[in-house]
Amino acid sequence: MKHRQSNRRHARFFALSVLVVLWAGGCVDPSNIYVDSTATGPGCGSEDHPFRSIQLGLTLVTEGGTVHVAEGEYHENLVVRKPLTLQGAGSDRTLLVCDVASNGIEIQAGDVTVSGFSIAGEGSPNPEEVPVAGLYARNVDNITIRDNEIGPYSGWGLIVGNGSGIQIENNLVQQITDQPAFPYDATGISVHMLNGSVWGNTSSHNVHGMFVSGERGSEFSLSLTGNLIENNDYWGMVFYDAYLISDFSNNQILGNGGPGLSALDVSEWFACQIAGGSDCEEPTTEIGACENNVIGGNNPDFDAGFGYVPGCIDPP
Repeated sequence: MKHRQSNRRHARFFALSVLVVLWAGGCVDPSNIYVDSTATGPGCGSEDHPFRSIQLGLTLVTEGGTVHVAEGEYHENLVVRKPLTLQGAGSDRTLLVCDVASNGIEIQAGDVTVSGFSIAGEGSPNPEEVPVAGLYARNVDNITIRDNEIGPYSGWGLIVGNGSGIQIENNLVQQITDQPAFPYDATGISVHMLNGSVWGNTSSHNVHGMFVSGERGSEFSLSLTGNLIENNDYWGMVFYDAYLISDFSNNQILGNGGPGLSALDVSEWFACQIAGGSDCEEPTTEIGACENNVIGGNNPDFDAGFGYVPGCIDPP
């Protein structure tokens, strides 16, 4: 046993020594690291000699740098621990296949952009009460998640919570199925207490489409515009104490198997009207700008007691 441990230590030391020599020789610009699953040899992270592991690139890139990931298939779960840009070649070209027992990409630092990936799961879902998502970020600011595809995955597709400067743009989330510990929460996009915007995303063929939540009395402002929520098994879009929605415009909520649009009081779990309806002691959700939303073909289109700003909803 001691002999094997010694061999492993020597191997790690040798690999680190080689990497230091390559970097010292100018093989790589540490602010731009390249990764290619088809590369041969250990590589040094340069464009001509890329790494094969995305996580290695995330570890070695400098803060504020970019990890460029080439077209191909990568079997890794990733953790982002510093400000950086993680750039795939496109959601139709760079496939990240992750163990669904953990988050596919977990963002633990602020000032991070993730773009151009397809994130799918494999293996057995996490049986414990730990929320797992294809892409997960919480308690971090200035996050941009753009032009990705997420799914199939177990648990959640995309979870972002407790942050400011959040941009969630043009992502496709589909085929999100149950995680055993959360049998009713298989949701495409879930956002909680954010200042920022969620626009141009599609959430379809999941158990639920999109959850937007806050806490009573909290101060956050979120814009929801141009999203398509369609053909989910149950809820389309749900506001859970989602106070304040600064802009709810140009969204389409179509053909979902449950209520298309709901506003719920989380503490009591009953339907409430938006902006001070009679079913609640006080409003749980207030909407600022609201226009050109199309909601139809759901079962029903609005949860019981739901109210909205006149002229906010257009017929399908």
